[in-house]
Amino acid sequence: MSMNHLLRWSQSAMAIAAVTVASTSFAPSAHAQGITGQCRAIKQQTAVFKERSSTSTALVILKADAKVTLAEDAAQDGLIAVSAPTKGFVQTANLKMCPGKPPVTPPAGGSCRVVTQKLGLIVRKEPMSADVVGGVAMNEKVTLANPAEMKEASDGRTWVKIVKPLEGWVSEGFTGSPFKNLEACK
Repeated sequence: MSMNHLLRWSQSAMAIAAVTVASTSFAPSAHAQGITGQCRAIKQQTAVFKERSSTSTALVILKADAKVTLAEDAAQDGLIAVSAPTKGFVQTANLKMCPGKPPVTPPAGGSCRVVTQKLGLIVRKEPMSADVVGGVAMNEKVTLANPAEMKEASDGRTWVKIVKPLEGWVSEGFTGSPFKNLEACK
C-alpha cells in the first residue's frame, strides 16, 4: 500500500471516527490532577495531525499499540496534543491507557523546584545514560519545562526536563519512593 493511499485511507477513516469522537469524552475527571506527560497507546492505526483538525496534514501514521505522550490536560474538538513520538494531535477515540505501570503524573505546584539531593544532580541531554550537559547543586532552584515533560525509565526512575539554569533532564527519583531529588519551591 502506497503512503499516499494510506494517508487518504487514514483521513477517510478519521472523518468517520470524528462522528464517534463527538460522543466520546476524554477530558480528565474532576478529581484528576492533569494528564500532561502521561502515556497513551493507540487502539488502532491512526494519524498524528499537524494541526488540531482531522483534515489537516498527517505527520505520521502510528500502528496499533504505539505509544504517545500527552502534551495537554484535556481534549478539544475530539483531539489532544501529543509531544512524542512527534509533536501533533491525535483523536482521543483512538487512545487507550498504556499497559504496565500506572502513568507518571507531572509534578504539581508550578514549575519551580529546589534540588534536595545532597550531592546535587547531573543534567543529561536526554534521560538515562545520555551525554552530561552539566549539573545543579543542592538547594539550587531549577525550572521545569512547560508543559511538563516526564519519562519513566525501565529501572523505575522518573526523569523530568528542566529549562533553567540549563536545559536537560534530571532524575526526580524512583516511582513510589518517598525520597525525591526535587521539591516544590517555597
